[in-house]
Amino acid sequence: MNHESCGTLACVPDADHLWRSVRHDASNLAWHDDEKRWIPAGTALQFDPDWSGRWREHLIDIHGLGPSDVAEAHRPLVFEVQVEAIRMLGMKVEHTPQATDPTDCAHASTWYRTDGAQPTRPERALLRNALAVLLTLVHGAIAMPPPPGA
Repeated sequence: MNHESCGTLACVPDADHLWRSVRHDASNLAWHDDEKRWIPAGTALQFDPDWSGRWREHLIDIHGLGPSDVAEAHRPLVFEVQVEAIRMLGMKVEHTPQATDPTDCAHASTWYRTDGAQPTRPERALLRNALAVLLTLVHGAIAMPPPPGA
């Protein structure tokens, strides 16, 4: 186990996962026609300058918390992605604890590139779309029906 105490920086292993809470509305969800499921829309995956998530294994192993503890009233859906899959897109993932509160000490940041360079606007859109497809819903239920003809 590579999990240090709260607030201590630790390496996030490739086999571990990030959780991301998402709003439940049409502007934050997009229908993926090939997979016949809702995925986070680009608006739900904005990088400012990083993309924030919560380190699943840290929350489970150290705090005994699950995805429902990451969900918020305004962001009731929780999606999960494996760290290795993010890194295979050329993105950088780091543990970036914000405070000692369990969800804040499990904060992880994802940046577009491992070299720190800023991709072009079209590259950013492609990377957000690729990331969105990797995310799987693990908490909450999407009440919207698929779009007509889907």
